[in-house]
Formats: sequence, structure tokens, C-alpha cells
Amino acid sequence: MTILRIDSHIEERSRLVFVFPTHDKDVKRILPFFENVTIKESKSAKLVKYNPIGRSSNSFGYTGADSRKLAITFNMTLPNIQSFVTAGIGSNLGMRRRDKSVENLQKSFFQDFTNQENLGPARSSKYEKQWEEILGKDPTISGTENNEEYDLLKYKEKVEDSPLLGMDEMKYRIIDAIVYWANLIRSSVLNNAQNPFYGPPIVRLTYGVLYQNIPCVCTSYRISADDKAGYDQRTMLPRVIGVSMDLLEVREGDRGAYKQAIPISRDNLAGWESIVLSDYQSTDPMMSSSDVVPGKPMTSRDDDKPRWR
Repeated sequence: MTILRIDSHIEERSRLVFVFPTHDKDVKRILPFFENVTIKESKSAKLVKYNPIGRSSNSFGYTGADSRKLAITFNMTLPNIQSFVTAGIGSNLGMRRRDKSVENLQKSFFQDFTNQENLGPARSSKYEKQWEEILGKDPTISGTENNEEYDLLKYKEKVEDSPLLGMDEMKYRIIDAIVYWANLIRSSVLNNAQNPFYGPPIVRLTYGVLYQNIPCVCTSYRISADDKAGYDQRTMLPRVIGVSMDLLEVREGDRGAYKQAIPISRDNLAGWESIVLSDYQSTDPMMSSSDVVPGKPMTSRDDDKPRWR
């Protein structure tokens, strides 16, 4: 029996884009979601309450509303991301092999999308040498006594058909990417230390039809390791990293009229008229042709120009 499965391509359809302001043009970095994300949304109105004499109910005056609050929670799972990059799905599942490579990940997720360059050696590869120094070399080569830890890993390498001894460069690149994404999350509450005028990045959330390119500022984040999932032996990277971020929607734009999917104008304030009196039927900024998509180079357009945050 053939089981047909459709790849959801979640990593190409949902993401956080970090937009860092500079004097020349905005610098954009992307953190894709490889797993489902939990989003909790809230927003409150600012109301003035009146108590007219002889009236059995209050009267209210509307003075505005607080920014929309978005609490998002997601995981970065090393084995899941590794299988996404390296593993092909067998034909018995009726699923085509993913045409992805670690080089594509590098170009999409590491580099400035307008200046893609080679990264050089993987940063985490130094842990391989440290690991060998701790366990000791192959006793048949070094002439030393029998090394039980080395023999055990050698056996596991045969049984599991995986490169436990001499981890390949690809896995190092994946670990580098996860560490880089964790650092992107940390950067969401930092300014530019050399030029404090440039504050924290704008974080744009895209996740399905309900959240389409929402511009936010991050008020706080939390990163935790799932102890039950364990750690990568060589680098001690948690296999499952849990991330929580508290975001506040910010709608500045150019302080003009809201225009969907138009750079800058799409970030202007939009009221209920955009939902009930417009063909848009939404207040979301929506995507424009200049937005970044994983695996595709970004074009330089007006949306790259810095503006007031």
C-alpha cells in the first residue's frame, strides 16, 4: 500500500524576519519555522467610562487602543532540521526527495540577501577535534591500549550507518545555523552598541493566512533546553531548543494611508474600515515583491530604505 503525503513546506511559508536599521539600507536576516508555532494574541481598547445620573448603564468614550500583543512559542529541533537538509524521503512514502542543500541554507539564512558570500569553515567543527582529544585516538593507529569508548562509537557507526566518528561538514553547518538563529533571537532586544541611535530590529512575523508579515518589536524572549531530548554529544547543543517571544505590533509606516502590500504604506495604521469597507478585508501588511522568502534572493527596493522606527 502506497502512502501519499504532501510536504507542507512550512519553512518556506512561515518565518521571522529581523530588519536591522542602518544609515544606508535595512539589513534583513531570516529565521524560518520548521515546526508548528503556538501564537497567543491579545489587544485591549482604552475606554473612558462615564456614569450619567439616573442611567442604569455606563457610557463610554474611545480614546485608542494598545498595540496588539503576540506571544509566540516554537522549537528548533536539531534532528528535525538535520533530516530536512540531509535526508531524502523514500519512494515507499510517495513523497519526492527534498531538493535542499546546506549551501542553500547558508545563502538563505546566514547571509545578507543582497550580498551572499561564502562563510568559510563551519565554526562548530572545532568541537570534533576536542572530542577526539577527550576520547583518544583509534588504538590500532596510536598503538595505545584498547579504548572501549572508541570501540563503542565505532560499533554504533556500523549499526546505525551514521558518521558518528568524523562528523561531516554538513552537520556542523546545521549546528552553526541553529546557533546563529538563537543569536538572532537574542539580538531582538539589543541596539547597535557602536551607534545607539539604531535601536533593536523590527521583527516581522509570517505564519499562514492569519499573520501576514506583521511588524513587531520584541519586549522579551526566553530560550530553554528540553532536558528529555538530550544534547548533541560533541557540541553540547540541546537537541530541542524551546523559544518564547513576546511581541508588540508596531504600525508607523509613513503616517499616511494604509495600502496593502505596498512597501512602507502597508505599515500604516488600519482600522475596521480596512476589514468591512475594503476589498482587502484585513489589516495585515501582506507580502510585497521585495520581501524575503527562504531559498530565494532578495531584490533591493524601496522597502530596504531606512525609515523612522
